[in-house]
Amino acid sequence: MPRVILGMRDPAPSRALSRAIEDGRIGGLLWFRSALGTTVAKAAARIARARSLWPVGVPSLFAIDEEGGLIQQLSGLIAEDGRPWPRLPSPRALGRGGDPAVAHAHGREVGRRIRILGLDVTLAPLVDLDPGPESAVLGTRCLGDDPANVAEAALSWLRGLASAGIRGCVKHYPGHGATRVDSHLSLPRISTEIDIAPHLAPYERISRAWSAADGPPPSVLTAHIVCGSGGSPLPASLDPTRIAAIPGGLGPVFTDSLDMGALAAFGDLVARGRRAAEAGSDYLVVGIDEQAGLDLARSLAPTDSARARAWAAPSRLPSVPDPWDEAAITRAAAAGIRLIDDRPIPPEEWDWILPEGFRAYGPIAGPPGDAIGPRRIARVIRYESDAPASLAAALAASAAGARAARPALVGWIHRGPPDPQTAEVLRAHPDRLRAVAHLLDGPSDASGNPDCWSIETCGFGEGELAALERIWVAVPTVRFAD
Repeated sequence: MPRVILGMRDPAPSRALSRAIEDGRIGGLLWFRSALGTTVAKAAARIARARSLWPVGVPSLFAIDEEGGLIQQLSGLIAEDGRPWPRLPSPRALGRGGDPAVAHAHGREVGRRIRILGLDVTLAPLVDLDPGPESAVLGTRCLGDDPANVAEAALSWLRGLASAGIRGCVKHYPGHGATRVDSHLSLPRISTEIDIAPHLAPYERISRAWSAADGPPPSVLTAHIVCGSGGSPLPASLDPTRIAAIPGGLGPVFTDSLDMGALAAFGDLVARGRRAAEAGSDYLVVGIDEQAGLDLARSLAPTDSARARAWAAPSRLPSVPDPWDEAAITRAAAAGIRLIDDRPIPPEEWDWILPEGFRAYGPIAGPPGDAIGPRRIARVIRYESDAPASLAAALAASAAGARAARPALVGWIHRGPPDPQTAEVLRAHPDRLRAVAHLLDGPSDASGNPDCWSIETCGFGEGELAALERIWVAVPTVRFAD
């Protein structure tokens, strides 16, 4: 039987979880930001204390979801030098940049951070093909929509990760990009009309290209998705035929979290876990429901599969890499920025209206020889990203607090199709609103204003905004779109 990996959301394991660990019932922990604290030192100490609970001879696998972009738990932790770990660019930015060296550096930086904290594996990267801007499921978490390019970027990233002594995990097998349904909520089904072969191709390419010299091969995380082309009514995570078809050169098989809504029709969590175990999974992940996860662990005879044993961390780890240079991080974020326009951006003062959580910005310094002169952020006005009324108030404050000619840029966080209420607010300010920076997903016509610039930063964090600052003044008449 496989081992159970439980979500760790509190600073220390609960009494019930501690007992299960000491009894040898738990295979590891999946760490979330809420369990780590505010500093690198505090996080490392908590992880070490949890590790010390494991009985001698019982393996413990400590994992985290760390991708960059939207999914990053470690950015912002305060390091020994008093500075926070900077946010990292999104996978979409890496894919658009097309530079294997940058993807390798990104993976190496993720591995460096994980290694410092004392973790073993990140459940990343996604090799799902990008389903497009109308899907709210994956968005900027995808490396692209071409199987060959996705595989090459993922390989570079995984090798960077391995260079820090950390193992990776390709997901979501057989391909979440073939559906637009969110498996957190309900069960996606891939239509029989969809050719699944392109979605499987990255797994096959990575399996063929990985060598023993690269380190332990990436593991695989199965999705709760019914693949119609196989004829089975079961989601891949519970389907022995689908799991048996995973390329043999890859590592052990993780389930996606068994407490997700997609599996609601397949019994309670113990029943789901047992089905996943019988289907051939090596690690059963329960991210949220600790009590149900403990019940599952108690129902199994915990053993390690041959795949899991072969995947053990190397006895000799490489040295911890140096940190990724922050200027290089900004350049990597900049590779994903797109301005879908040929018109120059006016060289004047701007109000930037940003969602809460982003640091303030000051003057924008133009590059040497900029004939027009630097554009400047006159003010940063904040709004609550999930409250259209707050955005309306911020736009009104911009209009009331400056001369009428000052343009405004709105940083907008959304996933999938535009929110109608937010779009209505944007359309109500055609004179003030001059640019929309899409901080998460792709651009749309949400402003309803043909004179409004639409900018896609394809990320989620300060790195993309810093890159936007620099690109803002780089060339007077630049077209960022391909």
